[in-house]
Amino acid sequence: MNCIDAIEGIIKRIIDRTIDDLFSDRLDDTEYIRNIKAVIVASESFMHENKEIFNSPEVVKRILYDYAKDKWMHHRIKLQEKNKTKIDEADNLLDQEYLYYFYDYIYDRGVYPL
Repeated sequence: MNCIDAIEGIIKRIIDRTIDDLFSDRLDDTEYIRNIKAVIVASESFMHENKEIFNSPEVVKRILYDYAKDKWMHHRIKLQEKNKTKIDEADNLLDQEYLYYFYDYIYDRGVYPL
């Protein structure tokens, strides 16, 4: 196993554990996304500081970002399916495109979209 695989594996486990906290209602979406961003930014910083070990930190960052976002999307979709009768049809969180925007907005700005 090389260093990139190790970093990627460890961060994915952290993401999995953080999504478990979201599942169990210990986090809301903003907290989850901000925590994920902190982990990804920290790992990216470490990889940039150790360029002799990591030659493509941007690729690893994208893989981790996509992994965390995909986990969150699956969680959101499961909640929607579970609560279909309780959700207002006009709710933007039913629209998958909006969910992508929603995640990216919080990731970039740290707050819910207005």
